[in-house]
Amino acid sequence: NGAQGGMVTADNRDLDRIRRIKRRIPDVTAIAFSDSGDQLLIGNSQGLCFLFAIDADTASVRPIANFVADVSSVRAAVFLPAGDSVITASTDGQIAQWDTATGQLQRRLPSSAPVTSLALSTGGRQLLVGHSPVKGTAAPVAQMLDLSGDQVSVRSLPLSTAHHDWTTNPPSVQSARFAGGDDNVVLSLFFPNQQSRGDKPTTRQSSYQLGYWDWQSDETAFQPLSVASRGEVSAASVYDGPDGSRLLVVGGKGARLLSADRAGNFTRLTASFRSASAITAIGFAYDPQTESTNRLVTGDSEGNVRIWELVDGRWRENAGAAAQL
Repeated sequence: NGAQGGMVTADNRDLDRIRRIKRRIPDVTAIAFSDSGDQLLIGNSQGLCFLFAIDADTASVRPIANFVADVSSVRAAVFLPAGDSVITASTDGQIAQWDTATGQLQRRLPSSAPVTSLALSTGGRQLLVGHSPVKGTAAPVAQMLDLSGDQVSVRSLPLSTAHHDWTTNPPSVQSARFAGGDDNVVLSLFFPNQQSRGDKPTTRQSSYQLGYWDWQSDETAFQPLSVASRGEVSAASVYDGPDGSRLLVVGGKGARLLSADRAGNFTRLTASFRSASAITAIGFAYDPQTESTNRLVTGDSEGNVRIWELVDGRWRENAGAAAQL
């Protein structure tokens, strides 16, 4: 509105306009496939969700519905096994279930803190929820919601147990995945670089830690994994193949696939992938007939969505399908 001493001032309307310009291209923050691989949901940092149908023969993409999941960023999404509902979670802690045909809200689910990740058990009975900490509270690190009954029951991984004490430096869950069936889950935790002791803050190096949470155990133990991988971990997933266990680690500008040794430590790099921009979301489609993953979607910090398909044993980018998104 004017200049005082060489400084230009702006009113609230100007600031709002600047914010809108800066947020014109939202980040892709959540990607999810239905179990059958024929539906895809993309969520962004403005709280919007877009549902698409995928043709099995041509891989062409057709919009189904879109809806506003929340006013904050959509951090995660999972389809229920039948494909008729999808669950989304946002950074302000809202977890909701939506009709995939219409985009209408079906119900809201309990949550104790901002949500960073979601995973659904094989039969759709348990919903795994990862959280980020809330300053001044003892919010749980992760929770398991039982969706099988009319009332949703909850089990939690607290900040402090007989096996660990994270109260002075609460971690944020970067990713949460079921592993080895539905009994164990793999959590990727980020510990920030600053913690407080009394009135004096002390600085420490930030770190990432991968480990198993046996959520059905009364001890709620967290068992760290030994991984020969450094740097940012935005997502991690363990699966058992014909040649042993594999660990997929996604973070920064790439992804790394590691193999386990006889002691169960993931020490050998099997394959790696680097993209031009930082990967912010990743999703796999599982084909129940072939019992394999045949489609991969990645979203990056510049709002790009890339689709990869497994053809004759090799991953190839489907630029045509991605252009339709």
